[in-house]
Amino acid sequence: MNQPQAIKNLLESVAAGETSPAVALDKLKHFPFESVSNFAKVDHHRTLRTGFPEVIWGLGKTPDQIAQIMAAMRQRGSVVMATRILPDVFAQLQVTVPDIHYYPTARICAIAPETIPSNSPGTISIICAGTSDLWVAEEAAVTAQLCGFQVQRLWDVGVAGLHRLLSHQQVITEANVLIVVAGMEGALPSVVAGLADSPVIAVP
Repeated sequence: MNQPQAIKNLLESVAAGETSPAVALDKLKHFPFESVSNFAKVDHHRTLRTGFPEVIWGLGKTPDQIAQIMAAMRQRGSVVMATRILPDVFAQLQVTVPDIHYYPTARICAIAPETIPSNSPGTISIICAGTSDLWVAEEAAVTAQLCGFQVQRLWDVGVAGLHRLLSHQQVITEANVLIVVAGMEGALPSVVAGLADSPVIAVP
């Protein structure tokens, strides 16, 4: 039985009163994936299970493989994202996926609406110790934005010059979640945690 037919049967069962909506929702969370050629299996129901879409890990995949996975994913969702995409891979992807957008610092490619509604509550503040860590921080920031979160950025505020961080304490206090990219010394997350009353995710 193919996936559309299985879903149709399940919905008919709900309509007939044979299956409760709660049971149907649980079954939908575990419906089969879609195979892409012989190298990938796309999990279209990840958003239903976790609240976040599947993201393509670009490193190690060929541009053709990434393009094929994107083609399968764009039929089911409004945002398709691939991470760790180098500029030469993006240039090749653009040939077959002309509406793809590239975020060079974050090394992310995405097919997304021009305006992404903020459908998640709260604000994520992303704090970066130094410029050399910027690509990691931007990867987190762009991913969060593409997933519908409000994002605040605060760059180059490592503990070697603590006054830089303290002058932006409002960014810390307003955040519902903080992602802190640690820098060379790895001390920044613990300093931020001492100033914040919200969860702090440390990126080493």
